[in-house]
Amino acid sequence: HSLRRRQRQMCIRDRNIATNDVEQKKLVYLYVMNYAETHPELCILAVNTFVTDAQDPNPLIRCMSIRTMSMIRVDKILEYVEIPLRRTLQDDHPYVRKTAVICVAKLFQLNKELCIELGVLEDLVCALDDNNPMVVANATASLSEINAMDPAVISLLDLIQSHVPRFLLALNECTEWARITILGALAEYTARDYV
Repeated sequence: HSLRRRQRQMCIRDRNIATNDVEQKKLVYLYVMNYAETHPELCILAVNTFVTDAQDPNPLIRCMSIRTMSMIRVDKILEYVEIPLRRTLQDDHPYVRKTAVICVAKLFQLNKELCIELGVLEDLVCALDDNNPMVVANATASLSEINAMDPAVISLLDLIQSHVPRFLLALNECTEWARITILGALAEYTARDYV
C-alpha cells in the first residue's frame, strides 16, 4: 500500500515537473531535492526531466535543472550530470553559466573523483576568462571553495596570478557580492617586481 502511494505521488510529481509553468516547476524541483534524501531510488525517475530541462529554451529552467541535479545527493543521479553540466558551462546565456560554475563546486563536494574524471574543473578554470563579470566572480568563488576542500587539486594562487588583469576589469562591472569575491581572491595575490 505504501509503495503504491509513493508511485502515485511520483506520477503526479512527474506530470508537474514536466510543466511549462516556471513557478510550479520551481516548487516541484524543491520537492524533488528534499524527497531525494529520504527516497533516493524514486528520485531517479525524474532524471530524464532534469536532462531535458537543461536544454530548455528558457534560461531560468536550464539553471534550475542543473542546480537541482548538482544538489541531489544521490550517486545514481551523478551519472547523468556530465552532459548537462558541460552544456550549461558553455551556455550562451551568462545567467546559466554563472549558475553552472557554482554547480561544479557542489559536484566536487559530492564526488571529487567524478568531478576530476569528467574534466569540469578545466571548464571551471576557463570560466575565469568569461566576458561576464558575474561568471568570473562565481568561477572564482567556486574555485576557492574547491581549493578549501582539497588544495592539491588546483593551484588557486597560480590562477589568481594569471588572471589579475581579468579580475581588475571585472571589478568595474559587477555587483557588490562579486566585488567582495574578486577582492578576496586578489588579497591572495602577491605583486612581483620584474626589474
